[in-house]
Amino acid sequence: MKKLLYTLILCAITVIATAQDFSERWIGHFSYLQIKAVAQSSTKIYGAAENAVFSYDIASKEIQGISSVNGLSGEKISSLYYSENFKALLVGYENGIIDIVFDNGDDVFTVIDINEKRNIGDLEKRINHFIEEKDTLYISTNFGIIEFDLNRLEFGDTFFIGDNNSAVAVVQTTFFDGTIFAATRTLGIFSADQNDMNLIDSSIWNLVQTGSFLGIQTFGGNVYAASNGRQLLKYDGTSFVGEIDYDNRIKALEANIAYLTITFENSIVTYDNTLKEVSRLNRDNTDISSAFSAALSFDDSIYFGSLTNGMFSSAFDSNDTKRINPNGPSLNVPSALDVFEGDIWACYGQYRSFYAPIGDKRGISNYDKVTDTWKNIPIEETFGATPITDVAINHKNPSQVFFGAYNNGLLEVRDGQPFKLYDSNNTNSSAGADPSRGLETIPNTVNVVRVQSLFFREEELWLTTSLVPGTAIKKYNIDADTFESINFGAILNGTEMRFSDLLISESNTMFIGSYENGLIAHDMNTNSFREITNGLEDTRDIRAIALDKNDQLWVGADNGLRILSNASSVFQQQTPVLDDIVIREDGINQQILNGQFIWDIKVDGSNNKWIATQDSGVFYFSADGEEALEHFTTENSPLPSNFVQEIAIDGSTGAVYFATQGGLMQYQGLATESNKNLDKLRAFPNPVRPGYNKLVTIDGLTEGANVKITDIEGNLVFEKVSQGGSIQWDTRAFGKHKVASGVYLVLVAGEELEETKVAKLMIIR
Repeated sequence: MKKLLYTLILCAITVIATAQDFSERWIGHFSYLQIKAVAQSSTKIYGAAENAVFSYDIASKEIQGISSVNGLSGEKISSLYYSENFKALLVGYENGIIDIVFDNGDDVFTVIDINEKRNIGDLEKRINHFIEEKDTLYISTNFGIIEFDLNRLEFGDTFFIGDNNSAVAVVQTTFFDGTIFAATRTLGIFSADQNDMNLIDSSIWNLVQTGSFLGIQTFGGNVYAASNGRQLLKYDGTSFVGEIDYDNRIKALEANIAYLTITFENSIVTYDNTLKEVSRLNRDNTDISSAFSAALSFDDSIYFGSLTNGMFSSAFDSNDTKRINPNGPSLNVPSALDVFEGDIWACYGQYRSFYAPIGDKRGISNYDKVTDTWKNIPIEETFGATPITDVAINHKNPSQVFFGAYNNGLLEVRDGQPFKLYDSNNTNSSAGADPSRGLETIPNTVNVVRVQSLFFREEELWLTTSLVPGTAIKKYNIDADTFESINFGAILNGTEMRFSDLLISESNTMFIGSYENGLIAHDMNTNSFREITNGLEDTRDIRAIALDKNDQLWVGADNGLRILSNASSVFQQQTPVLDDIVIREDGINQQILNGQFIWDIKVDGSNNKWIATQDSGVFYFSADGEEALEHFTTENSPLPSNFVQEIAIDGSTGAVYFATQGGLMQYQGLATESNKNLDKLRAFPNPVRPGYNKLVTIDGLTEGANVKITDIEGNLVFEKVSQGGSIQWDTRAFGKHKVASGVYLVLVAGEELEETKVAKLMIIR
């Protein structure tokens, strides 16, 4: 989805991609709390979060985010610079990619040459700093310095300034009195005549000062360098000498025409051109709980970022701070999601591949569609529940949300506030109660209760717990406030009880994905159990299960996709088999997603399947799995990562949410859940205008509704029975030629002809 333009430069060619704007159907819910860098123009302040940037208009106070939805690369950001001469924002990444965002257009130009250099190590490609000199951009990287012509968008020379033209990590460069200075991370500060035509020869570069440095800036007619310690040094014409010693380690150095700003973990100091201190901001005097990360001073104010609290502004010598970053979730690594009628809940807890918890202390986040804001609840307010790995909204009472804590039990949130943490101490309160009826600890531990997956069935919340002998499946009756257990001891021992997904079918059959024992089925009517491993070949590690409207159980394992047909009759089948899904492509039978690590499977209102993978993004398959309707990756979509851990679908709108390892993404799908009646019947887009080549959606349907589309004379051109609340039409007459311009009638009859409705659709060719 990107156009590539080629220009001769940088040893071979400069590759510039014009990125696509995806904002028509995508929304990025990115965190803007982890600030990596700051920059300024004459009117705006720019902040870089992990993989998105934002601007703050000083006059209007408007805050605007820019992310992969708008064309950014979505990788981890390492540097930021604004060119006043070219009215362009440059974003540098850890992997060597550079994005260029011009003020006078909507396009984002992505330069990928450094990223694709095979003779440079991945860690060496990091973009550390930009500086502009006579229309040329000098880019400091972990291997050296590169010239980039901003007029022609072309690379110039590359300077490897280590001995014998070897690579060395350059953190910043600056220019002073005809000399270029380069501060390195480990070797010291180098200098050279900036007009020397042979700067590509490392022997031209002189080692001015040994040591380890994190920055160098020209300011007030002098050159200043920050050691990788507690000292600011000034160039005296031959070497760098100590100017100011500090009690704390310097973290960042930034200069503009008026101010030199030095950032420490707990303070920010600003100097004027005479190196007189004009402002000092101490974190202890603010309500900011996170260490400072970057700062600049401009127009008698400090604009600064923190490691986890976001971006702020403060007037000189004032303790009053104002948040200036976009609203968003607390982190860009959601592990589980649930959504109901536009409201989103997300959590961030992780565990290793063999279900050992990672001891993170991350809280939870909630998006309120009414206020269009995110609220982040830190771990200090969740009664210490860690790690929180699953979430389920009670659709009967959406103000009640439950979270699985993989060390501490079951967390309940009511009306947006943590309400109670259920564990082994408070779920068997009556004297003489059977401890197996409540939440149980792992043997030989102190109150370690590993709640993994959650599943709502009416007013009953079902959950899995790990490593508890026998009673790993629990049911929480919300109305009665009681727990019950199902004993799996007949087929599993305690060490085998590690699970992924749980669901219960309408026929009262429970299916559970396990780590070592394949698919487990439990007939809740007869208390029977089955362990299904036929078809799993060399693995029994199942990570996702989903039951569709055709009674097929879709199963995602760590090495591919399987399907269990006639799931409701699994206990009547002599030998249930998990079959591969095979399609014929180019005359060859191929297994769908063979070898892929599958994290999640969701079924939408049209009975199509959304599948999340660890390395290949998201797949969208037709109801039978034989047609790939979409395949979203970082290459053709705004997904910031191809590692997608969970999917959530809002059946009321068709919106699909992806929990990636680079942030939360929302895609406006077309499939909705069935409606109770046909009152909301519509066709869109309407009219269909010339050049529109996508599908027309008919939604507002009831389950099993018969949809016929005819021309104005009554000639039938399309017919389909809905499996949810919507269907799609390619505007062709039964899949053949495109229909002509005109008015078309959408005739809908509810199941068993209980209700009928007619809508009109205009097509203009």
